[in-house]
Amino acid sequence: MKEKMNVVVIGHIDHGKSTLLGRLLYDSGTIKKRVLEEIRKTVEESFGKFEYAHILDTLQEEREGHMTIDIMHTWFSTDKREYTFIDCPGHHEFVRNMLTGASKAEGAILVVSVVEGVEDQTREHALLAKFVGIGQFLIAVNKMDAVKWKREEYERIKKEVTEMLEEIGVKKFVFVPISAIQGDNIFKKSRHMDWQGKTLVEVMDEFFEVPKKKGNEPNLGVVQYSFDDKIVGRVESGSFKRGDELLFEPSGLRGVVEEMSVCGEPCEEASSGDVVELRVSGMKGKVSRGEVFAHAYLPKKKEEIIGEIFTFTELFPGKGYVLHRGTAQVKCRISEILEKMDPRKLSKTKGGVVEKSMLARVRISMEEPIVIEDFTKVPSLGRFVITGPEGIVCAGKYVG
Repeated sequence: MKEKMNVVVIGHIDHGKSTLLGRLLYDSGTIKKRVLEEIRKTVEESFGKFEYAHILDTLQEEREGHMTIDIMHTWFSTDKREYTFIDCPGHHEFVRNMLTGASKAEGAILVVSVVEGVEDQTREHALLAKFVGIGQFLIAVNKMDAVKWKREEYERIKKEVTEMLEEIGVKKFVFVPISAIQGDNIFKKSRHMDWQGKTLVEVMDEFFEVPKKKGNEPNLGVVQYSFDDKIVGRVESGSFKRGDELLFEPSGLRGVVEEMSVCGEPCEEASSGDVVELRVSGMKGKVSRGEVFAHAYLPKKKEEIIGEIFTFTELFPGKGYVLHRGTAQVKCRISEILEKMDPRKLSKTKGGVVEKSMLARVRISMEEPIVIEDFTKVPSLGRFVITGPEGIVCAGKYVG
């Protein structure tokens, strides 16, 4: 059985993200030649000229503005893996989806034009990918045809991008020169760069690592709803067995699992990702939606946390907001702005209002305790969203 891996494709506008994905879809055989010709005909009638980026646009019927305008998932397989690619404009949607759990990526392909080099969105996208927990980056140096395949131009961009990645703290990265528009050095070895050893797809299979499940994960789940002596919840980490003693937080209630089922079928054990129905005995009260249940582990119950956030609108210290961690929610205030950064410029400041599209480290005070875990250990219980009357203000992760 092949490994499965999710990869996000990021980079500055017009550096070739969608063109690269279109090429991968066609050259891998995911898009058949007959379908491609139909797309080509439709595009030429509408725009006059076909580009491989139009494959994605046509699949999602999003050609307005000639750029991808929402997150989209595409798939293709190699001999080693089944890849799911997440293509997005890279502004707010990717961070929002990663930090709310709607999307999950284990690696990133950062597309950089050899002509334009590092631009504002190059820095922003790389920093945001690192912010949401991605630690491995494949840099596709695109448009090599525009510089006549010169190795010195590739090395120049390689040095520039390396300095940028090291500045933001990325430790694992690799470079590959390509021409997406010509399909050069993507699936087939380059006809123009005899100094380049491996294709993009070969490097993907060799460089990217699928994160392995860690041992000794805490046994944690979240209550979705309850009725009578039954509780339905999602296992977020570890596993639960019949006979386990459960602790519910923040209520402090306890009980023992007498029966359990997954997808309506009785079972002896439920593991991470399962939605499980539990019949629990010994409960001296009713649990609430959003509570965390645990076995052989004491959940972290916090009234004040340090969070790293990305803002979608302005964030004001001292103003009342609501913090949402999964289905749990609690009133909160931003008690201190410890640090803020413009991801386009990598410039840091302290205090004051956090403007839109900024990264910040903040202290958050809550009116009552909420269970929240380290983002690196249990991501689903370590991420949160803060809302106000205007909607979602920011998404973030618990760091201390």
